[in-house]
Amino acid sequence: MTAEGSSLRPRELRLLAPTGVLFRALLTGYAELDGDLYVRNQAVENALVEGNRTVLSIIAVSLAPLPDEAFDPLRLGK
Repeated sequence: MTAEGSSLRPRELRLLAPTGVLFRALLTGYAELDGDLYVRNQAVENALVEGNRTVLSIIAVSLAPLPDEAFDPLRLGK
């Protein structure tokens, strides 16, 4: 893991194996909600598949109660 010097926020994460790097994640654009820190942008590169890159961008975060039905395993996928 590589972190920013002053804030110690992670900037880069690497998943390693005996053969070398498997995945590399670049983290940018932190934000905060109710005192909790979250990263806005993640770019994950798969070292096993050349050119394979997944990008995740979190546009908005909010707190909202979930109904009990959201946790009913019989309703999954409905």
